[in-house]
Amino acid sequence: MKARWLPAATTAIALLVVSAAYASQPKRLNHSQWSAYQTAFNAYAAQTPKTVARFRFCRNSTKYNSNLDAFGRCIGTTAAREIATTNNLAAVLNRYEQKVSGDCSKTMATYQGALFFWKSSIIGVQRAINTHAADAATVEGQAANAVLSAQRVAKDATAFARACKPLSS
Repeated sequence: MKARWLPAATTAIALLVVSAAYASQPKRLNHSQWSAYQTAFNAYAAQTPKTVARFRFCRNSTKYNSNLDAFGRCIGTTAAREIATTNNLAAVLNRYEQKVSGDCSKTMATYQGALFFWKSSIIGVQRAINTHAADAATVEGQAANAVLSAQRVAKDATAFARACKPLSS
């Protein structure tokens, strides 16, 4: 009879320990973490509007052109710069994902997901240009989807800031 209750008791104790550990996590980033996030975010925020503008410009300037090389020349190194700043921002967020709880944790997960899709869109455009894996119209469509992904990241970044920014002390 005692052996029968042992697994249940062990599970209950484990759940209590995990719950206590989760409850003890801070609800927001501390000032040092927020500062590191701001540095990465500011670099991202400086680059991303340029990327979006470049994608829009290139879509419009090469419209009705089946020459993917023209679209690629127009994009230039914009995609590579965007991937670098996005990777840096994602790396900073990844360092903190197990260190917060509550709304901060939830908004961070949503934000990280949006960043992942944004970066995937950029990588898709870059690879299609570099490998000629698709026609110009398809790549231009991918660029349009990337622009929409950037808008989602901006919305999620705002929610993250509201939930995770340290309270004034």
